[in-house]
Amino acid sequence: MFSNSFEAHGILKTIERHKVNTLGAVPVFIHRLMDVPEDKLKNEHDISTFKRFLGLWTPDDPKIYQFMERFHCDGIQVYGMAEGLICWSKWSDPPEIRHKTQGKPVSEADEVRVVDPETHEDVPVGQPGECWTPGPYTVRGYYKAPERWNKPFTLKYKSGNCPEWPTMKLKRYPLQIDTGLSYLPAIGAKG
Repeated sequence: MFSNSFEAHGILKTIERHKVNTLGAVPVFIHRLMDVPEDKLKNEHDISTFKRFLGLWTPDDPKIYQFMERFHCDGIQVYGMAEGLICWSKWSDPPEIRHKTQGKPVSEADEVRVVDPETHEDVPVGQPGECWTPGPYTVRGYYKAPERWNKPFTLKYKSGNCPEWPTMKLKRYPLQIDTGLSYLPAIGAKG
């Protein structure tokens, strides 16, 4: 089910109308839902079916935890790239895994390495590095765009994200648009 609105009341109406129980949402949507006044939330929307959400957020974002408390729901982290790797927490994982990491790759055939971008050597546990993620569903190039390929792309996909082992807790580069501009201090949750 997709909402035809990116506004908080439109999302809430979709949840109510279709009795949605699980919502995939980026942090900017969560922040918008948190901005709905309590009286409007209680008097204008029946969202009693809503119990879970999944998305990608920074573990230190207090609004995510306030959202879970206010909306009486739970969340899991999901991380994915159009080019390949998908990581997923399980609902059965403890909260510190579901809420503070991006989980594990969905395929046992995925290779996830965190390497020094200069030396291409694996970095020690706890050190940031570049994430390389070849796997069975990693794309081998861009359709009709050979100029966009880079040499390591066919062997190792470089995500541009900077994770830290062993948790896959991502440290985002400042201009990594696909993980959301709302993480930039100057933009905040305005998205």
